[in-house]
Amino acid sequence: MLNRNDNLFVSDFDMMMEKKKAERKRSMSRRKKDVTDIINSSDDRIMYMISQMKEAAEEDRRLNQAGQAAVNKLGLLKLVIIQLNKHDLQNAFIDCGILPVLAEWLSPLPDNSLPHITIRTEILKILQIYPQINTDMLKQSKLGRVVMGLYKNSKERFSNREVARKLIHTWRGPYSD
Repeated sequence: MLNRNDNLFVSDFDMMMEKKKAERKRSMSRRKKDVTDIINSSDDRIMYMISQMKEAAEEDRRLNQAGQAAVNKLGLLKLVIIQLNKHDLQNAFIDCGILPVLAEWLSPLPDNSLPHITIRTEILKILQIYPQINTDMLKQSKLGRVVMGLYKNSKERFSNREVARKLIHTWRGPYSD
Protein backbone atom coordinates (compact mmCIF):
# COMPACT_ATOMS: atom_id res chain seq x y z
CA MET A 1 0.00 0.00 0.00
CA LEU A 2 1.27 3.47 -0.81
CA ASN A 3 1.37 6.21 1.77
CA ARG A 4 -0.26 9.34 0.37
CA ASN A 5 2.19 11.70 2.07
CA ASP A 6 5.46 10.54 0.58
CA ASN A 7 4.45 7.80 -1.90
CA LEU A 8 6.39 5.14 0.01
CA PHE A 9 5.16 1.60 0.49
CA VAL A 10 3.49 1.01 3.89
CA SER A 11 2.33 -2.46 4.82
CA ASP A 12 -0.98 -3.22 6.46
CA PHE A 13 0.95 -4.32 9.55
CA ASP A 14 2.68 -0.93 9.83
CA MET A 15 -0.66 0.85 9.51
CA MET A 16 -2.17 -1.31 12.26
CA MET A 17 0.84 -0.61 14.49
CA GLU A 18 0.45 3.14 13.95
CA LYS A 19 -3.24 2.92 14.88
CA LYS A 20 -2.38 0.94 18.01
CA LYS A 21 0.23 3.53 19.03
CA ALA A 22 -2.27 6.33 18.59
CA GLU A 23 -4.88 4.43 20.63
CA ARG A 24 -2.33 3.76 23.37
CA LYS A 25 -1.41 7.45 23.56
CA ARG A 26 -5.07 8.41 23.91
CA SER A 27 -5.58 5.69 26.50
CA MET A 28 -2.53 6.78 28.52
CA SER A 29 -3.65 10.41 28.63
CA ARG A 30 -7.14 9.26 29.67
CA ARG A 31 -5.63 7.07 32.44
CA LYS A 32 -3.53 9.97 33.74
CA LYS A 33 -6.67 12.10 33.88
CA ASP A 34 -8.53 9.30 35.70
CA VAL A 35 -5.74 8.95 38.30
CA THR A 36 -5.78 12.71 38.88
CA ASP A 37 -9.57 12.61 39.26
CA ILE A 38 -9.27 9.74 41.77
CA ILE A 39 -6.66 11.63 43.80
CA ASN A 40 -8.75 14.82 43.81
CA SER A 41 -11.84 12.81 44.70
CA SER A 42 -9.95 11.13 47.57
CA ASP A 43 -8.78 14.48 48.88
CA ASP A 44 -12.34 15.79 48.75
CA ARG A 45 -13.62 12.76 50.66
CA ILE A 46 -10.82 13.10 53.21
CA MET A 47 -11.55 16.79 53.75
CA TYR A 48 -15.25 16.00 54.17
CA MET A 49 -14.49 13.32 56.75
CA ILE A 50 -12.14 15.66 58.62
CA SER A 51 -14.85 18.34 58.73
CA GLN A 52 -17.32 15.74 60.09
CA MET A 53 -14.78 14.77 62.75
CA LYS A 54 -14.28 18.42 63.75
CA GLU A 55 -18.04 18.97 64.00
CA ALA A 56 -18.46 15.83 66.12
CA ALA A 57 -15.68 16.97 68.49
CA GLU A 58 -17.18 20.46 68.81
CA GLU A 59 -20.65 19.04 69.46
CA ASP A 60 -19.28 16.63 72.08
CA ARG A 61 -17.56 19.54 73.85
CA ARG A 62 -20.80 21.50 73.83
CA LEU A 63 -22.79 18.52 75.14
CA ASN A 64 -20.19 17.89 77.85
CA GLN A 65 -20.39 21.51 79.02
CA ALA A 66 -24.17 21.14 79.17
CA GLY A 67 -23.77 18.04 81.35
CA GLN A 68 -25.02 15.66 78.68
CA ALA A 69 -23.41 12.52 77.21
CA ALA A 70 -20.88 13.28 74.48
CA VAL A 71 -21.59 10.55 71.93
CA ASN A 72 -21.04 12.17 68.51
CA LYS A 73 -17.41 11.07 68.13
CA LEU A 74 -18.34 7.57 69.22
CA GLY A 75 -21.06 7.43 66.56
CA LEU A 76 -18.62 8.45 63.85
CA LEU A 77 -15.74 6.27 65.10
CA LYS A 78 -16.43 3.15 63.02
CA LEU A 79 -16.38 5.08 59.73
CA VAL A 80 -13.28 7.01 60.80
CA ILE A 81 -11.38 3.84 61.70
CA ILE A 82 -12.27 2.16 58.39
CA GLN A 83 -11.00 5.17 56.45
CA LEU A 84 -7.86 5.74 58.53
CA ASN A 85 -6.88 2.08 58.13
CA LYS A 86 -6.57 2.47 54.35
CA HIS A 87 -2.81 2.31 53.89
CA ASP A 88 -2.87 3.95 50.47
CA LEU A 89 -4.56 7.06 51.92
CA GLN A 90 -2.50 7.51 55.09
CA ASN A 91 -0.12 10.11 53.65
CA ALA A 92 -3.07 11.91 52.08
CA PHE A 93 -4.78 12.04 55.49
CA ILE A 94 -1.65 13.54 57.03
CA ASP A 95 -1.32 16.06 54.17
CA CYS A 96 -4.98 17.07 54.58
CA GLY A 97 -4.53 17.79 58.30
CA ILE A 98 -5.81 14.78 60.20
CA LEU A 99 -3.28 15.03 63.06
CA PRO A 100 -4.79 18.09 64.83
CA VAL A 101 -8.22 16.47 64.56
CA LEU A 102 -6.93 13.24 66.11
CA ALA A 103 -5.38 15.33 68.89
CA GLU A 104 -8.78 16.96 69.43
CA TRP A 105 -10.48 13.56 69.57
CA LEU A 106 -7.99 12.31 72.18
CA SER A 107 -8.01 15.48 74.29
CA PRO A 108 -9.88 15.61 77.60
CA LEU A 109 -13.37 17.10 77.50
CA PRO A 110 -14.17 20.44 79.23
CA ASP A 111 -14.97 18.68 82.53
CA ASN A 112 -11.49 17.03 82.36
CA SER A 113 -12.96 13.59 81.67
CA LEU A 114 -11.25 11.50 79.03
CA PRO A 115 -13.02 10.69 75.76
CA HIS A 116 -14.67 7.27 75.56
CA ILE A 117 -12.21 4.39 76.05
CA THR A 118 -13.03 2.96 72.61
CA ILE A 119 -12.11 6.24 70.93
CA ARG A 120 -8.78 6.43 72.76
CA THR A 121 -7.92 2.79 72.13
CA GLU A 122 -8.78 2.82 68.43
CA ILE A 123 -6.98 6.08 67.65
CA LEU A 124 -3.86 4.97 69.49
CA LYS A 125 -3.93 1.74 67.45
CA ILE A 126 -4.25 3.75 64.24
CA LEU A 127 -1.31 5.97 65.18
CA GLN A 128 0.87 2.88 65.54
CA ILE A 129 0.42 1.90 61.90
CA TYR A 130 0.77 5.37 60.42
CA PRO A 131 3.96 6.29 58.60
CA GLN A 132 6.68 8.03 60.54
CA ILE A 133 5.27 11.31 61.82
CA ASN A 134 7.96 13.93 62.30
CA THR A 135 8.38 16.10 65.40
CA ASP A 136 7.33 19.29 63.61
CA MET A 137 3.98 17.71 62.76
CA LEU A 138 3.57 16.53 66.35
CA LYS A 139 4.28 19.99 67.75
CA GLN A 140 2.13 21.81 65.26
CA SER A 141 -0.84 19.47 65.71
CA LYS A 142 -0.33 19.13 69.50
CA LEU A 143 -0.79 15.38 69.02
CA GLY A 144 2.49 14.61 70.77
CA ARG A 145 1.41 16.60 73.83
CA VAL A 146 -1.99 14.88 73.94
CA VAL A 147 -0.48 11.38 73.63
CA MET A 148 2.03 12.28 76.37
CA GLY A 149 -0.91 13.42 78.52
CA LEU A 150 -2.61 10.05 78.04
CA TYR A 151 0.62 8.29 78.94
CA LYS A 152 0.92 10.27 82.17
CA ASN A 153 -2.77 10.13 83.10
CA SER A 154 -3.37 7.69 85.95
CA LYS A 155 -7.00 7.26 84.85
CA GLU A 156 -5.91 5.90 81.47
CA ARG A 157 -6.05 2.14 80.96
CA PHE A 158 -2.65 0.44 81.33
CA SER A 159 -2.74 -1.02 77.80
CA ASN A 160 -3.38 2.44 76.31
CA ARG A 161 -0.62 3.96 78.44
CA GLU A 162 1.74 1.30 77.10
CA VAL A 163 0.75 2.05 73.49
CA ALA A 164 1.21 5.78 74.17
CA ARG A 165 4.66 5.08 75.65
CA LYS A 166 5.66 3.11 72.53
CA LEU A 167 4.41 5.88 70.25
CA ILE A 168 6.37 8.51 72.17
CA HIS A 169 9.49 6.35 72.01
CA THR A 170 9.00 5.85 68.25
CA TRP A 171 8.45 9.55 67.62
CA ARG A 172 11.45 10.59 69.68
CA GLY A 173 13.68 8.11 67.87
CA PRO A 174 16.01 5.40 69.13
CA TYR A 175 18.67 7.80 70.43
CA SER A 176 16.48 9.89 72.73
CA ASP A 177 16.85 7.72 75.85
